[in-house]
Amino acid sequence: MRETKFWAKLRPHFMDWGVADRIENSAGSGMSDVFYNIGGHTGWIETKIAKGSLLFFEKFQIPWMLKHTRQGGRFFVMALDRHETICVYRAADVVKAPRRPEGKWTVVDMTDLETILWMPRPYKLWDELHNILVSS
Repeated sequence: MRETKFWAKLRPHFMDWGVADRIENSAGSGMSDVFYNIGGHTGWIETKIAKGSLLFFEKFQIPWMLKHTRQGGRFFVMALDRHETICVYRAADVVKAPRRPEGKWTVVDMTDLETILWMPRPYKLWDELHNILVSS
């Protein structure tokens, strides 16, 4: 599955809660995929499709997350695993996790991260996801 299809699963819920924009441009190297505003609670989400337990980040993505997480705010990584389970992580944990280079990628193992929400199919924990996005 591609990240755009993953976002298509998430988008209807975000639109019910507020607004969200998928950012697919060159506005900034490493800029995250989604900016959301839910009742004045704003944040960023980086979406990933896991390969096994591994998350692959482009060269500038982790530095961009690090720069922005240092300023606080809401910032998450949402990954879809091979079972199509949605796993939600705080970006601050992702930037602190052990990582290794692999070709043009920076790789983080999901087993090194604390999952703040684990939502297997059929997806039913949308209220919990909403609460995380507006309160964290």
